[in-house]
Amino acid sequence: MTLLKRFELLADAAGTLRVDTACEQPPAAAPDLLVATIYRFDTPVDRRFVRFFKHDMRPEFAAAGIRVFGFYASGDASEHTEAAGDHVFVWFALYRDADDYAARCAALDATPGWHNVIEPALRRRTKAVEVQRLGLSGRMQ
Repeated sequence: MTLLKRFELLADAAGTLRVDTACEQPPAAAPDLLVATIYRFDTPVDRRFVRFFKHDMRPEFAAAGIRVFGFYASGDASEHTEAAGDHVFVWFALYRDADDYAARCAALDATPGWHNVIEPALRRRTKAVEVQRLGLSGRMQ
C-alpha cells in the first residue's frame, strides 16, 4: 500500500485530507522521515486559515525547499472530534532524513517572510503548535 493510500484511509476515518497532487510523487531520494505539524485552535479551522496556509505559508515552505505533501483541517472532521474541542490543522511533509529536516527548518527560519509575517500570524491565530516526526522505516523520532 502506498503512503498516499494510507493517508487516504486515515482521512476517510477521521475527516477530510487534502493531498497536494503536485507532490504525490516522493522526492528524488527516497524519503525516510514524515513530519506532521499540528496547529491547535480554540475554534474550528475556517477557510481563511486554509487560504493563509495555501497562499502565504506554502510559498515560504517552497522557498526553503519544503515539499508539503498534504494537509488536514478539522473543520471537516467528525462530530466526535468537534465535540471534544480538538480543532486542528495538520500539514505533512516528507524529508530524506533528520539532517534534511534540520536543514530545511534552518532555511525556513532564515526567510524574512517567515519571521515578519507568518510567525506573528501563527502566534495570534493558534493556541499551540506541535511537531510529530515519524521515521518511515518504522521508528518514531
